[in-house]
Amino acid sequence: MPKVAAENFKSVKSGKTESVIIIKALLLCGKQNIAIRGHTKERSNFMAILCEFAEDDLVLKEHIQSTTARYKYTFPDIQNELLIICVKQISDKIVNNCNEAGFFSVLGDERTDKSTKEKMSICLRFIDPGSKDVREDFLCFVEPENTKGETIARCLLGTLKKEGVVIDKMRG
Repeated sequence: MPKVAAENFKSVKSGKTESVIIIKALLLCGKQNIAIRGHTKERSNFMAILCEFAEDDLVLKEHIQSTTARYKYTFPDIQNELLIICVKQISDKIVNNCNEAGFFSVLGDERTDKSTKEKMSICLRFIDPGSKDVREDFLCFVEPENTKGETIARCLLGTLKKEGVVIDKMRG
């Protein structure tokens, strides 16, 4: 098995194949609205899905069962980092598609969460440059300082600029 692991590692490092099974498991949890973590690491949904994937992947199975693996990529902090990378890639794609469109509108909705913090969701509505369909994509959540119109507008515009949205194309 060490030879198989070495060949797999070389294949991933050389760019011939991609090692994405851990990210696939995280994305599956997100797409299906399944909590990633459980009461213990071993009983988490993420680990259950990984173990299911490992039934057909001997390298992954050995990796999960190994007590000496230095980098398992299953620790919650690593999961969070991988999710942040995925979120950035998705939001960059949304922003690029929005910027390619001739114009766009912004949708925002504000509410107070359990901790009494103001949360505002920001969505972009535009015509998809590839399919010509009207898209309405969630971009992010932000926390405005208060609910005054000027503050919300400043927060909204600042967030759009920070995300790289071309504000000159905004029509609504």
